[in-house]
Amino acid sequence: MFTSQILPVLKWRTGRPIYVRVPIKFHPQNGSLMTIKSSFSIHRYSLRLQCILPIVYTAMLAMNLIFGSLTIVQRLQGAVFLMLCVLTCTTGWNSGLDDAPVRVVNTFLDFEKDLANLESTMGVKVMKYFICLAEISIIGYPILQILLLTFVPCTAPFVLSMLPMCKNSGKLKDFWTWPKFPVRMVIHLLETWLGYDTMYSCGFGILYVLFGGTACILGYIDHLEKKIRKSGNINQIHDILLLYKRIQLVEKSFNNFTKNQILPFLISCAVALEVLALFVCIDLHKQIEMPGFLIFPMVMVDSLLTNLMVLTFASYVNKNSTKVLSNLTGSIVQIPGKRGRNIARRRLRSCPSLKVQIWMNFVNRLTPLTTQTFCLNQTVSLIMIKD
Repeated sequence: MFTSQILPVLKWRTGRPIYVRVPIKFHPQNGSLMTIKSSFSIHRYSLRLQCILPIVYTAMLAMNLIFGSLTIVQRLQGAVFLMLCVLTCTTGWNSGLDDAPVRVVNTFLDFEKDLANLESTMGVKVMKYFICLAEISIIGYPILQILLLTFVPCTAPFVLSMLPMCKNSGKLKDFWTWPKFPVRMVIHLLETWLGYDTMYSCGFGILYVLFGGTACILGYIDHLEKKIRKSGNINQIHDILLLYKRIQLVEKSFNNFTKNQILPFLISCAVALEVLALFVCIDLHKQIEMPGFLIFPMVMVDSLLTNLMVLTFASYVNKNSTKVLSNLTGSIVQIPGKRGRNIARRRLRSCPSLKVQIWMNFVNRLTPLTTQTFCLNQTVSLIMIKD
């Protein structure tokens, strides 16, 4: 599943001829990912600097948005960009300092090497197309950002919005006032590159570990369910229990990376982005010039799909694994031989249901509905407050 559906997209990503701080490549002989280590101390320091710069830049934008002389409309509009920066900073991969996402991907690849006739489920195929859509958004975001800043250079909370001439008016009225056009474009290009770099680096952990991993674990559970329906003796039951234990190891490796950093910040930022972007699309669409306005519908669609589809897939992991354990209990009852049934029951009791964890809790079947209800309520509240 991961090998046949998700890995080709990942190979395309790692093969793109653009240098960013995600130095990884696929090793065809080993069939696994590997990080590219540099022996130059300057390169290592540059990677650390690239991890620090987005944090400083995000803090600067937050200070401007909170303490700057901006209108309420400008603050709400700028909050979309600020939340994107917060998401990319908190979930970005510190390449050279932590190889955890590469290890998790290799865990999925190693797990599938020993499984013959593992068919991809519809959920994995849908997730593959969603990852492709997200990759297009990662490329499209900087293009739309540079267009927006070219036509409206004083857009909050970016750097030029901090200038006194932008605080008095929403636009630079005089084309040749300081900063001149070449200087403004250099500033815009630096901001755009910094945003693209951090978004690209955080995309590896979010798209290929969290999104792809969740769909693949769900696919492994479906594979288990098919094997249970075909089981007819105690040896097949023991093989199924052994396979379930192996899936548990994959789940533990997956959760150790996602539960404390990736998933909590992703849910929080995706909810905030959906609320703010939907509000801007409904109430502020006349105040933002095209084509820069297109960035807000794109962010809204991506955050909506994240909250709906990814959380739904994550909730099904617990629901379907509980169902598999129940079906396995029924299959054990039908196996002849009391001693064999007792051994299988004891092994089954050591198999808890699988979960996509978030801190000390996990995503259950009510999480997607609760999230969407909260988003709609907060969006309506913002519209009513503004009116």
